[in-house]
Amino acid sequence: MGSSFLGFDIATRSLDIARGNMGIINNNITNANTPGYSRQLAIQEATKPMYSGDGKGMQGTGAAIVGIERQRDSYIDYKYWNANSKNGEYAVKQTQIGQIETLIKEPSEGGFEDSINNFFDAMQKASTNPADKSVRSSLMQESISLTKYFNSTAEELKAQQKELNFSIKTKVEEINSIANQIQSLNGQILKMEVSGDMANDLRDQRDMLIDKLSGIINTSVDYRTNNGVEECIVRINNQVLVDNISVNELTVETRAANKNDSDVDNLYDIKWKNGLAFNMYDDNMTGELRGYIDARDGNNSDVGYKGIPHYMEQLNNFARTFAMAINEGKHLDGTRIEGIESGHIDGYGQNDTTGNYLFSYRDTDGTPIGKSSGPLDYTKITAENFSLSAEVMDSQENISLSNEDGNTSNNEIAEQINLLRNNASVFKEGKIMDYMNAVMSEAAIDVNQAKRVTNSQANVLKTITNQRLSVSGVDINEEMMNLMKFQNAYSASAKVLQVLNEIYNITINGIGL
Repeated sequence: MGSSFLGFDIATRSLDIARGNMGIINNNITNANTPGYSRQLAIQEATKPMYSGDGKGMQGTGAAIVGIERQRDSYIDYKYWNANSKNGEYAVKQTQIGQIETLIKEPSEGGFEDSINNFFDAMQKASTNPADKSVRSSLMQESISLTKYFNSTAEELKAQQKELNFSIKTKVEEINSIANQIQSLNGQILKMEVSGDMANDLRDQRDMLIDKLSGIINTSVDYRTNNGVEECIVRINNQVLVDNISVNELTVETRAANKNDSDVDNLYDIKWKNGLAFNMYDDNMTGELRGYIDARDGNNSDVGYKGIPHYMEQLNNFARTFAMAINEGKHLDGTRIEGIESGHIDGYGQNDTTGNYLFSYRDTDGTPIGKSSGPLDYTKITAENFSLSAEVMDSQENISLSNEDGNTSNNEIAEQINLLRNNASVFKEGKIMDYMNAVMSEAAIDVNQAKRVTNSQANVLKTITNQRLSVSGVDINEEMMNLMKFQNAYSASAKVLQVLNEIYNITINGIGL
């Protein structure tokens, strides 16, 4: 048979439940604007009933709070991490490829179009008065300006590649830092929960770190129970980064050899510190790290993205093709350009020299190469070393405008070069400007694609975040309603105690009266 004072026990438990719930609600309201905080609810269960002893069944003994639970949906978290990784990747690409586009974009003062037009305008003036030294001087300066455009653009691209290389190293260090923080939290959570408590605030901190990690690289999380203990295993790019016991850190190593001819030296490859391979170019990898890698290494072949190496090669190809066309009136394969009969090397300068190249390249010590070095190897011309030839740099008199020895008023070579300005067969893309317009269009398309994906993922993230908030967020109005509910429950329980107290007071103290 139940105790005569069982009612007091039940009412007291009811007071504890109401007071505990009000404490949880107070904590929710306090953390309503705390980043990463998950709304908490009490887990309430009926306490063990008592056998009545009179054959009438079991008698209830009230209820108790057996735990405090975070309101969290793991599926929504999974969707958020996926969307956040893709958003991180394309946000980086939008910025980095946008920077490339800015370097080569037209129209811009001193840009490609100005440089080409000024060169051909100067060549046109030279063709009208080829013996005039001032006209030749102007042509030489505009030719230098054209090469400087490519030199400076290449230098800017290489500087950007160095910055991207540093960003990759920084992101690897950030991944390691986050991994160590997660592993530390795993240990604290395990220590707290092995005794039966729930480390809700620590779990919120861990989830915030995983959110941050997912923006850097595609992240997945597995929760599994081992000997009654939950383990949190975090993977990046499908490889284990951290578990309850250990952290697998990444590291960067300087490449032994450049991946692309135009690459700056000392670029980093990413490795696991434990010696396992890390596939930097895995098609499934996303996140900011992938964005930086693609922008730094993308050559549109083995690294299937149009990053700095791709655009560097486009500029290099222009410089080589343009130099060959001006110098020899030929394509890079040695065939004659349609409608062009001769080039600069076929003409004569004011000092009667012939066979001079107009455009060439600088060797490793910065010295321009000329005809004295033998036939020009056009494959060695790059946007970075594009230059006037040694002979032309020595004297503007070596600019060949005439096709007759000793006839300085002859302008046939200048006229042949002028024909290249609107020749539709210089490049497979068409005219000279058509080639660069195609390069600029590529960059613009890549930027717009990155912008579209980024905007799309931003909207997806916003939707998922709202879904998260509907589960985990604190709604002040809802909390106030719950507060009133448990306040009334507390008042009702207190009233029960008051009534029981009066009953037992009369029963005990009023006996015999």
